[in-house]
Amino acid sequence: VDDGDRIRIANTAARRQLSLPDPVIGCDAAAVLPCGEELLQLSSQDDAETDMHAASSAVDHRTDGGAAQLRPHPSGLELFLEADGSERHFIVNTEPAPTETSVEGQLLVFRDVTTQRDQELEFQAVIEHTTDVVTIVDPEGRISYVSPSVESELAYTQLELVGREIADLLYPDD
Repeated sequence: VDDGDRIRIANTAARRQLSLPDPVIGCDAAAVLPCGEELLQLSSQDDAETDMHAASSAVDHRTDGGAAQLRPHPSGLELFLEADGSERHFIVNTEPAPTETSVEGQLLVFRDVTTQRDQELEFQAVIEHTTDVVTIVDPEGRISYVSPSVESELAYTQLELVGREIADLLYPDD
């Protein structure tokens, strides 16, 4: 995307997976990219690092009948696309356009993580329905997740445990 917010380069995969119009080169990026206006705001060079996690959860209804939504993600932004009953997930990052392109502007990188996201949801479904207690502890020793089975197995609620130090729950000799 050049400094005038026009698309200057778009590879075949981006055109296909984002359902971009043909031709797309020279088009206003805000008008043709899913959540384009918000992506352009977040990709400005001055604010790229600080605002990447400030995406709203507003849904962008697209002209192709689908919907798009940006969500904060630890690796940048997650773009969620829904069209024709299928869902696609992309992690979006920005960086300055490579000098060899002679384009002054920003490079928007859309990494398709749909398969990974589907696997995460399957894993989450298994964890949420197992009778085993599954706990995730952060590097500082605080519980960041505990499965719902903790209530029936250990008589704690999830709310009681998330945020607590794991060491507080262990017998000191253990």
